[in-house]
Amino acid sequence: MARELEQLTEAGVDVVCNHGKPNQYFIGERHFELPELKLLVDAVMASRFISPRKTAVLIKKLSAFTSTHQSLMGANATLLVYANKKIEELDAQRQMLNKQIADLTANSFSLEHMERIHHHLETWESVSFDDRRLALDDLVSSVRATDKLIEIEWKM
Repeated sequence: MARELEQLTEAGVDVVCNHGKPNQYFIGERHFELPELKLLVDAVMASRFISPRKTAVLIKKLSAFTSTHQSLMGANATLLVYANKKIEELDAQRQMLNKQIADLTANSFSLEHMERIHHHLETWESVSFDDRRLALDDLVSSVRATDKLIEIEWKM
């Protein structure tokens, strides 16, 4: 083992030894420190153009940059738990935003449709009852009326 450690040191690897029974060896210098890895994980997870599956793959690759010593101390597990939690939070946000976009898209009107509604409103007095009803159906979700109040819920 001493020969292998010497070869690693000669190759420029920062081998650190914690003397004890038994001695513990680990690579001291890492490509990234744990806070730097967490920053990179946050950046990957915040990206809008990386899918959740690709995000998980990239995070797993980033976790490989932690040292063996950190891995033994649970840093990789901590990083993965942290990353998985962030992925779940971001995926829930993405799903909520996709639902909002779908709702807005479903309730959107074409330019021609908006022009027709505008024309009906401008010429309200001369528009047929059916056209008035269709225009109101497009604009109003519900109407609640009491003897003291009329409440209109608009679609827009």
